[in-house]
Amino acid sequence: MKYSVIIQTINEEDGIASCIKSVKRTIPDIEIIVADGGSTDATRSIASRMGARVVESKKGRGIQCNAGARFARGNVLIFLHADTELPGDAYFQLERYFLNPKCDAALFRMKFDHSSRWFALYSWFTHFDSVFTSFGDQCITVRRETFEQAGGFPDWMLFEDLEFLRRVRRLKKKITKLPAYVTTSARRFVENGIVRQQLYNIYFTVQFICNVPVEEIARRYESLRMKRMRNALIVFARYPEPGKVKTRLASIIGNERATALYKQWAEKIFFESEQTKTITHRYIFYADPGDGKKINSWTKNGFLLHVQQGRDLGERIKYSLQKVFRDAMRKVVIIGTDSPDLTGEIIDNAIHRLDTHDVVIGPAEDGGYYLLGMKQFYPELFNGIPWSSENVFDETVKRMNEIGLRYYRLPVIMDIDTFDDLTRWRYNQTGQRSSHL
Repeated sequence: MKYSVIIQTINEEDGIASCIKSVKRTIPDIEIIVADGGSTDATRSIASRMGARVVESKKGRGIQCNAGARFARGNVLIFLHADTELPGDAYFQLERYFLNPKCDAALFRMKFDHSSRWFALYSWFTHFDSVFTSFGDQCITVRRETFEQAGGFPDWMLFEDLEFLRRVRRLKKKITKLPAYVTTSARRFVENGIVRQQLYNIYFTVQFICNVPVEEIARRYESLRMKRMRNALIVFARYPEPGKVKTRLASIIGNERATALYKQWAEKIFFESEQTKTITHRYIFYADPGDGKKINSWTKNGFLLHVQQGRDLGERIKYSLQKVFRDAMRKVVIIGTDSPDLTGEIIDNAIHRLDTHDVVIGPAEDGGYYLLGMKQFYPELFNGIPWSSENVFDETVKRMNEIGLRYYRLPVIMDIDTFDDLTRWRYNQTGQRSSHL
């Protein structure tokens, strides 16, 4: 059996490498075709560097799928979205089913890259084949002869997957649901809220079933998408476990007391974020990959969760900002959990200041910053900065001046990392110095 994977892309430089890696590690000797719809970023160069054949196409998923299929040599075609990753046993599942000549088309089940009970429920429904539970995110896989008999995908901007699957069903071909899960991005749901986005999906799908012209559905969808641009808050956090948080402070006051203080300050930040009037989506990027379930329970499902990625603080901030901006956020503010004086009012002020400024920055007393906000990603602000030094704020401001950004400076507040920091902060709170902290 010869498989060809066709990946449709447009400006997917952040995720295309991960997508291609998921294919290579699961399916041996696979032909990978990237059908690009006019990317203006590094998508095509990354794909070529990773060994994929890049095919240029007009924009549109149906158009791009067909363009990739024309160059594919496989007798089974796998149509994979760039923000979706194959399961580890994909090759086993494909061989198991497509070696049976009665299997003409198949879809994987689907799960999301976010933790939520709603996402788990939606994932469960993808066990079943119907117009409401089968779509392109599940990696449409089809024999070439069936693809050609169905006439390929329609050259539509929307619902090309539903129409193709409808054509397959009209051929009296069974669509098999494979017992393995692809993992796809939840960014469309994040844009407008999980339940609300699903209701939109059902609403537009019903219009499709009722034969409303696809061009009209696309116009309505785009209008809603533009209205759904939202503001996001990113919180960098660790799960409060002794020995893993506030280690410099713990060396003086002990792990248990340092952890209790960290937990108290982090929970205050979580509370303050909920009091904001301008933030509609809240994220936690956490440090330890194994802590997702504990943090989800700790924050009571109030945040969308992601693992931090990067070798230093600058790379981790860059990664988180890029990922959240990909969720179609209009303004993004990032904070830590080391500044107990940070309030919802300060966060709201940062969001408002972005109406007239490119960047908002909150200087910390130790020379770093406790908040950074922007309405567009500026990678120049993170390269070559001397992280964990007293020059972080000054160097960042210097970069902003060099590239001509208009920035707003928030009030100075404290980050608490050491016993001296804690002593001064307590003095500021009470007006009294104490050795019993």
